[in-house]
Order: sequence, then C-alpha cells, then structure tokens
Amino acid sequence: MLAGGLKWWVPNRGVFRLSMARQIGGLKLHGAGEFSTDWPWLFHMSLLGKFLRVPETLCFKYYKPGSLSRSWAFTPEQRFEVLWACLRELWNANISSTAKLDIAVPLVQYLHHNRPQGVTAA
Repeated sequence: MLAGGLKWWVPNRGVFRLSMARQIGGLKLHGAGEFSTDWPWLFHMSLLGKFLRVPETLCFKYYKPGSLSRSWAFTPEQRFEVLWACLRELWNANISSTAKLDIAVPLVQYLHHNRPQGVTAA
C-alpha cells in the first residue's frame, strides 16, 4: 500500500467494522499538525487483515470544482510527515515485532533517502 499503485485508496470507499475503527483511533494529526489524509488510517487497517471486496457499488464520489480532494497535491514535506504517521501506526499495530521490522526497515530507509531538504537526520 505504501509503495503506491494497485488502487490502495479503494478500501476508503467502503464499510469498516466499528471495532477496528476504534482500535485504530480514527484519523490523527501528523507531525506538521495536519490531518494525515487517509494513508495512515488505511495502512493500519491493512495491518489488521485483508480487505474484502463487496460485489456492488456502495457509494459514488463526485468531484465539484472546488473539491479539496481534487486539488490535493502532496508537498515533499507533507508526504514525509504522512509516511512518518504511517510508521507510528505500524508501531501501534498489534502485529509481531518481526513483522513490524520487515515493514519498518524499508520505510525508514526510504524516508531517510527521500527526506525534504529542510529535514535533517538526527
């Protein structure tokens, strides 16, 4: 999902179990003080189990000329903060430490090598 492609956003147009939504804690602010888009939410959902497809349309999404989601474009800084928020969701997930490391290592490497110019390594 984090690598992009494969229509990872499709599950956001679906139905979720309330218990899973409560377990994740909803949409959260990322390090820049903004809501983290749907990525951390969907990423954490993907760690809870496979998404299932429903063979019917559940909703339609309409874009209006002033739609925020239509004009949304990540700045490098926002993308960095959103991926860090995904990393936080990984640490909070109820999966094994081995699974966390298998996912975290390439993500941290990606973040390290693709950090925006204003972000320095600690």
